[in-house]
This record gives sequence, structure tokens and C-alpha cells, in this order.
Amino acid sequence: MSNKNTLSILYLTLRDFPRRVANRVQTMKMAEALSSFCNLTLSVSKLNAPKKELFNYYGIPDNFDIHEFGEPRFGPHTLMLLPAVLNLIYSSRPDYIFVREEYPAWILSKLFSNIIYEMHDFNPEKLWLYRSIVNNSRVTVVITSALVEKCKRYGIPVEHVQVLSGGVDLSLFQNKIDKSEARALLDLPERKHLVMYSGRLREWKGIYTLIDSLHYLDDDAMLVLVGGFEGEKELVERFVEKHGLNGRVILCGHQDHRKIPVYLTAADILVLPNSGKTEESRHHTSPLKMFEYMASNRPIIASDLPSIREVLDENTAVLIEPDSPRKLAAGIKDIIEDPDKSSLLVDNARKIVQGYSWVERARSLISSLHNHQ
Repeated sequence: MSNKNTLSILYLTLRDFPRRVANRVQTMKMAEALSSFCNLTLSVSKLNAPKKELFNYYGIPDNFDIHEFGEPRFGPHTLMLLPAVLNLIYSSRPDYIFVREEYPAWILSKLFSNIIYEMHDFNPEKLWLYRSIVNNSRVTVVITSALVEKCKRYGIPVEHVQVLSGGVDLSLFQNKIDKSEARALLDLPERKHLVMYSGRLREWKGIYTLIDSLHYLDDDAMLVLVGGFEGEKELVERFVEKHGLNGRVILCGHQDHRKIPVYLTAADILVLPNSGKTEESRHHTSPLKMFEYMASNRPIIASDLPSIREVLDENTAVLIEPDSPRKLAAGIKDIIEDPDKSSLLVDNARKIVQGYSWVERARSLISSLHNHQ
């Protein structure tokens, strides 16, 4: 492997930071991990906070540079910022340019031979776009094996395509407090069975199926929802009220990412209830919460979907039929009533998640770059 001082990567994203979405967490954590192996610069369109606050917000050290382009006053980001992007590339001359947005990747892959493209979706209507990017990139990273199969099905060569699932910062989950202390700190009920979900409160994430499952559970089971983008919490509040579940659902709202491990420690059960109704949910997602759940020493209930089975199986989680409140409730009861099974699932998940750290993900990518030189 090259010495850190001899390898440079420009991690290009035309997005603003910070934002209350998982892709910003993934970008920042991957930048931190890559900076352990190379000289890394993260380029963003706009900073909504000073750089020091940004690093603190995501709980990472100031180990890499951040370059801010500034958002254009009009027109699409890709075109309006292209001159500034090209100027940065020509002035810094990085060994590799790491891009996850499609159109910037397409343009840059036509101009440079050192592109790393990270694919997160596959829309057949954009087949020409994916084919061009993958063919012209040094390495293409995908988050699920289903995306590799999609490439094969549509005739896109996969020799330089590498599967790298999501990751987790294991250092955040070296908990020094127990469940009772976490609940006291967060003002959560001490004597209830707390079923917890963290992340976006969107329908395809299975949120409403999860809320409906309370109708099939005893009153001592409460649902704690942590997270949500603008407007999502209010929609969920109306749904809860309409279905007569006030008092059984606690909406904590968006939380600082460094605080998420404390919430997960306070839970009895962690749920990943993705819907099976969308292609994204079935095949194109590698949820960051899944890896955080695995590192939290808590039993997991998850929808039985191909995207989830990329990582979890019956030895690490209770897998249930998606979009079924009754089946989800049965899975929750199974965990509550069988502590021995719960402990075994927790132990297995904790062992497996050690291989999914952001550092290991970055190490695999760097190794792949050397293999495809």
C-alpha cells in the first residue's frame, strides 16, 4: 500500500453540510476513514457551519481539508460549479477523484481517467449514464450486490465494480453507560419495553407499519422514534393521533449523530422495518442504522429483504415479512419472550459488525485502487 503522503484523493460532492440525512454522515465518515490512508480533500458546495463545528457535529477529528465552492445563485449545481471544480482538480492534481453524484461523475469521467464512482441507485432510464460512468471510471463502488447484478443484466462490464456496504464508527459504541443510565439521561420510561427506530421517518422505511404494530402489542411496549427530516415528524404525529396511539409513541426528533449510541443503548429492541414495495428498499439500500444497530448490543428485528440479507440473516436478527404490522409485532414478542435467543443474536451481530467499520471500508477501497492501476 502506498504511503499516506504519496497518495491524494479529492472527494467531490456538490452538496451542503451539515444536513439531517444519512448520506452526509456516510460522506463525512468515509472521508475521515480515507484520510487514514491518504491525503484527502473533501469538496462541498456549501458549509452551513464553520469547519470546526462541522467536524464536531459529526464527531470526527480535523484530519482532512474541506474545500467550499459556494452554491451558485441560479442554474444546476453541476454546470454552474463545473469551472470551479475543474480549477480545483487542475490546481491540486489528485491521484484520484471520488464522486458519488451521477452527473458530475459522468462529466469528469469524460475528462479524467482517475475517477472513483460510488453508485447508490440504478434507474434503467439512465442506462446510458451508468454505462458511460462505469466504463470510464477506474473503480466503481456499489453498496449492494444487487447493483452489480443490475449492471450485468443491462450489459455494463463489472470487472472494475466492487461491492462495499455501508459502515459504522465502532468507537462511538464503546458504551460506558448501561440501559438504565441511558434512559435516565434521555428522560425515557424506565420500566417499559422500548422498541426503537432511528433515521428518516419516510413511508418506504416502514415507519407506519412499525407504528401500526403497536395495535398487536401489550401496553407495556412503547415505540421510540429518533430522527426525521423537515416535516416528517409532523406527519407521523398526525398518523399516531389518527390511530389512537398517543402515549405509546415517543418522537425524539433529529439528534446529534454523536448522541445516537446513547439512544440505542436505552432500547430493548431495535427495528429496521423497511418496506418491500420499492426497488430502492428491496435492492439498493445499505442502511447505516443497520450497522449501528449491530454495534449497539441490542437485538434487531428487520424486514426480510435482499438488501438487508446482504448483511443480516437468521443468526444475527429476527427477519420478518415486510409491510405486515402483525408479523412485526410477532417478531417483537419473540424477542421479548426469548432472552436466550436475543442474547445469541446480539453476540453474533456484534462479531460480524467488526468487519464493517468505515476504516475497513476505506482500506478495501484503497486496496482495490492498487489492484486496478
